[in-house]
Amino acid sequence: MPHQFLKKLPYFKNLILHLETLEHENQQLKAQCELWQQQFKNCDCLPLPPPKLMTRAGGGEDLDHFLGVGRKITWDLKKLLAGINRSFDSFHSLLDFGCGCGRILRFLKLSPEQMLAGTDIDRAAIAWNTQYLGSLAQFQVNHPLPPLAYPDQHFDFIYSISVFTHLPEPMQFLWLAELKRILKPGGIFIATIRHEHSFPLDQPAARTQWQQEGFYYLKGHHTSGLPKYYQAAFHTQAYLQTHWSQYFNLLSIQPRAINNHQDAVICEKPVVQI
Repeated sequence: MPHQFLKKLPYFKNLILHLETLEHENQQLKAQCELWQQQFKNCDCLPLPPPKLMTRAGGGEDLDHFLGVGRKITWDLKKLLAGINRSFDSFHSLLDFGCGCGRILRFLKLSPEQMLAGTDIDRAAIAWNTQYLGSLAQFQVNHPLPPLAYPDQHFDFIYSISVFTHLPEPMQFLWLAELKRILKPGGIFIATIRHEHSFPLDQPAARTQWQQEGFYYLKGHHTSGLPKYYQAAFHTQAYLQTHWSQYFNLLSIQPRAINNHQDAVICEKPVVQI
């Protein structure tokens, strides 16, 4: 019997309307289910650090912001690696230098064959990581100055987010040399620097000195819970080309490539040492 004819009969009309309503509700439930499945994929189901550790890592206690920034930086690193025809999967051993409370490494999703390590000066963060994220990485506390407790040529990828943006110049050179030591020849090192527009507008004399000298260490931006030397460091690209190239081959400098905030410096350890 034709469908349109059945609609004219009171009983079938109500039945068909009911079926159409159920079909519409079913589509809504499917859409909601797909949304939840996607959200579940984005959820790492890992413990969240206490507010004080999140504040040191990202300047606030908001959970959504903490996780969102960590996930965004992970995506940014993937994009930067893709730009040099690499990926996280292409590395055997990885180091998060300045890992904090694991804001980034919790999203890496590495294979069991890969080795991930995290190191930081923040003892409380490393203690928390070891207890709650110990299945993801091996954690160590590092001292303000080198060396790290890793052998020569141990890692083939090192990333350091918002670390060289805080260190005084002599300390930076020491750490660049140390990271070069533990990186394999041909290994990749990605670090961040402050974008040029992040220099405070109320410091015109300091800005002029920075532009002339290429590096400026601005005191007065101390982060609670971290050492007093952890201030605000600024680099120019010309400075990086002159000084960082003494340690690594500079592949590129990508403006605001990390969370649309900090510039990314992509480096490679020379295969043949000069």
